[in-house]
Amino acid sequence: MTRKDKLLKEYMTHPLIQDKYSITSTQIPKSVYEGISSSEPIIKAIAHIINEVEKYPGKSEVEVNQMIRKLLNKSLT
Repeated sequence: MTRKDKLLKEYMTHPLIQDKYSITSTQIPKSVYEGISSSEPIIKAIAHIINEVEKYPGKSEVEVNQMIRKLLNKSLT
């Protein structure tokens, strides 16, 4: 499992995401590429964000996480 895939799983298993968007464990993709192909808009959006943010290899795990949270917060408000 790649760093991107782990990040996607982390976000998809977060209680707020699962509750708000009714995401079940069977809907959680195993990879970012599966997520990009998902029929669920929130899964597709988060997969695309992770895929784009990961293009910054110098960023630490914390910095990448912060960038993703910032983008998600903007899109959810």
